[in-house]
Amino acid sequence: APIAPDIQPARTVLTLEGFKESLFGLTGHLESEIKHPARRAGLMARVHESLGDGWAQAKLATDRVEAFVEDGVGAGGLVGRIVRSVRRRVGL
Repeated sequence: APIAPDIQPARTVLTLEGFKESLFGLTGHLESEIKHPARRAGLMARVHESLGDGWAQAKLATDRVEAFVEDGVGAGGLVGRIVRSVRRRVGL
């Protein structure tokens, strides 16, 4: 028997809807908080790609979060302090 029979195959959508759209907006704010100019500019340049493609929006959103976390780790901000604390606790 399948592990999760209620999971449907992914489908292509033109834009994200509802909660997903809100998360995309939140990642736009996170992008604006990235201090590394080249990293931020690279993400900003991709916004036009995501205008009519939900998959591109989802990919950009995850890339924004990843860049924000990487920027915070190096910049010594809150995210960086949290990551360093976790690393110490687990022995990395």
